[in-house]
Amino acid sequence: MHRTCSLAPTHLSMTWLGGACLPRCDCATDAEQFPDLWTAGLRARRFFLPESWPYRQNFAFDRQTLMAASVHSLIDTAYAARSRGDCWAAAEALRQALDGSERAGEGWRRGVLLAREIGDDFAAMEMGRRYLRDVGPTPETAHFVAEAMTDAGAADEAVALLAPHESNLTPNARFKFTRMLMFAGRIGEAQERARALLADNPNSPTLWERVAQTKRFAAGDPDIDAMRGVFDRWPLSRPAGRVAIAAALAKAFVDIGDDAAADLHLCARSEAFRALFPFNPEGHRAALTDIVRWCESGAVDGAATTEGSGRATFILGPNRSGTTLVEQIFARHPEVGAGGERRWFWLASKALGDCGASAIAKYLDGERTRAPASDPWAPIGRRYLGLADEFARGARFTDKLLSNVYRVRAIRQALPDAKIVYVKRNPLAVAWSCWRSQFDGESAWGGSPEGIALYIATYRRAMEAWISRYPGAITCVNYEDLVRFPDAEIPRVLGECGLRDHPATRAPHLSERAVATLSFAQIREPLQERGVVAGFEAYPQSVRSLREALDAIGLEV
Repeated sequence: MHRTCSLAPTHLSMTWLGGACLPRCDCATDAEQFPDLWTAGLRARRFFLPESWPYRQNFAFDRQTLMAASVHSLIDTAYAARSRGDCWAAAEALRQALDGSERAGEGWRRGVLLAREIGDDFAAMEMGRRYLRDVGPTPETAHFVAEAMTDAGAADEAVALLAPHESNLTPNARFKFTRMLMFAGRIGEAQERARALLADNPNSPTLWERVAQTKRFAAGDPDIDAMRGVFDRWPLSRPAGRVAIAAALAKAFVDIGDDAAADLHLCARSEAFRALFPFNPEGHRAALTDIVRWCESGAVDGAATTEGSGRATFILGPNRSGTTLVEQIFARHPEVGAGGERRWFWLASKALGDCGASAIAKYLDGERTRAPASDPWAPIGRRYLGLADEFARGARFTDKLLSNVYRVRAIRQALPDAKIVYVKRNPLAVAWSCWRSQFDGESAWGGSPEGIALYIATYRRAMEAWISRYPGAITCVNYEDLVRFPDAEIPRVLGECGLRDHPATRAPHLSERAVATLSFAQIREPLQERGVVAGFEAYPQSVRSLREALDAIGLEV
């Protein structure tokens, strides 16, 4: 993490190549931008643990007291496991704590915090529900749990939980409520709440950014002049606020087609962003070199035979390439559940470290020494499916964590029948969309045209290496073809993933699932209304530096 954050790290990008596409988190540094206020997917479901979790405890006497003590002890055990770097053991201990109906009060809150830290969405949500059961819903406790639900992909449930308390929330919590509304698809309501807060805080860059995220500007919009005033008055010495207000103005000028003004404010946002989050490109280059070297080595791993691994479909592609659209198409299929950007495989394969060749070799050597007759990949596959089954319960599902691009080798070995879909798009369209998007410090590459070009090129070349290493195992889909010819492309992609065609997949915009990515608004548009090349031709001045950076790194546009 790049800063102490009141939101879960699960919504941030995890690696050099991936990145959840979210608006910047509403966290502690917003005190600078927002000083006066600083004071779908998963559905609601009953608690469920797969039978594979062998944690069943019975007490013959004073069961309630002993079980409560057990919960606190198990949560302590989970924290200890996290401290020594064993996130999987921490997740197991959290599930042991959940295996029962005992009350633990504030102990559940500690469990939620840890679960969010290690990316264990299921435990975070279930412990949050038990926390509310034990201490009761108040504005503060409901907001605490609603944040966990939002980051676990259940923004709709979070909104339902928090709405009854809205009038009693602190201003900062009301601001965060607008984020939940956006991700639940209630964009108009999010803007309405943001404007209500703006009435008391007209100079807040963060609030203006939220308004800009939830509307389309037209020429002569009075909001533009109001935002210009905030931008002109905001000091360079406070870059967090400058990032927010410059991004809001850039969005407005792109909407109205003012290329020169859009370019001015995109560059201002970029300058302030780089001041906050310096970018070191060496991590990208080193990881790509490791992937290419292994793929070209000819080394062969023995694959596990993990039963049920064919139920998983991994969707990969760089930020802003159309991966959310592809997942929405899958989500409309009656046989598929959309998992979203979950850290299931990261958690299940934590023993592999960074998934580089040397880290995997170390893991395999250790496992073969410890249990020479056992398949070292099988436990990872079983762990992953156990996590997924807390959501999917045996059905087909998607996994759209973009950073899984550098875990493809491990995915292929631990889940040999899993499907992998790679979404490709015109590099300039991707770059233009990234250039206009608000990322956080985990995606520091987004602060310059050169960083964006390196990110796109690295992701593409990594996927090309995987495709060469695993011919026939990865389904490629071109975003432009998907939008132009959905009746041809959608059946092809579904068929290559072992699914029959279904008419509902032609209407991904009708999905009611919450979407916690930067595509929260675009995903509500019908396929027929989507721009094929992101409209960058209308902004030659704004995209000039992007063209030059892509050309310099060898990507044709």
